[in-house]
Amino acid sequence: MSASIRQYAHFIVTIIGVIISSSTIAEPFLVWAVAPDTTWDQWFFLLVLHGAILVISNVIFCVMIRAKPAKFTESKPLKLVEDQ
Repeated sequence: MSASIRQYAHFIVTIIGVIISSSTIAEPFLVWAVAPDTTWDQWFFLLVLHGAILVISNVIFCVMIRAKPAKFTESKPLKLVEDQ
């Protein structure tokens, strides 16, 4: 298990939950703004927009991802103080 997963798993899961909750709350308002008359053309635009956002997000993710943990996540060995 990598150091970043060990140290930040609870934070990452919380952020994912916040994003999912926010999108669930915002989605009806977005649909109402983009497709108020619920015509096929409006829904087509909404679905194409959603698909474009997904493709762009995935391309950015694939370009930016690194398999190696960041320096700040690495554990440093503890120095023991000898009794004097």
